[in-house]
Amino acid sequence: ANGVFTCLVHFPSNNSSNLRGEKSASNYDDDDKIGYWQRIRPIVRKRHFSIPVLISAMSWIIMALPMSVLRIAMHQVGFTSRQSLIAIEFHFLGMYSPGFFSGIWIAKYGPRWVCMGASLIFL
Repeated sequence: ANGVFTCLVHFPSNNSSNLRGEKSASNYDDDDKIGYWQRIRPIVRKRHFSIPVLISAMSWIIMALPMSVLRIAMHQVGFTSRQSLIAIEFHFLGMYSPGFFSGIWIAKYGPRWVCMGASLIFL
């Protein structure tokens, strides 16, 4: 669910601000905190950004809670500490290894088809 909703985030293009003669984000000083929040606030308030971020945060919380208890539960049913650590390592490998290929797939098929394919595989 996290990947599906995160792919729905739409950021404004950088070209539109540079055409009006505005500074790019890299030209601002670190001391310009007020200007930074004035540029970020419209993005954060849009539904195309805030809803996927909230869903991603909830997905992360829902995943982190059981994973933090996993080693204790595996120890209670008789697994060694090393075996529970291997289970977590394989979980992370399965979770992050698609990232090596997803950029290629998104460039080839587009984000919508990749998200739908990932959703089908998840089911």
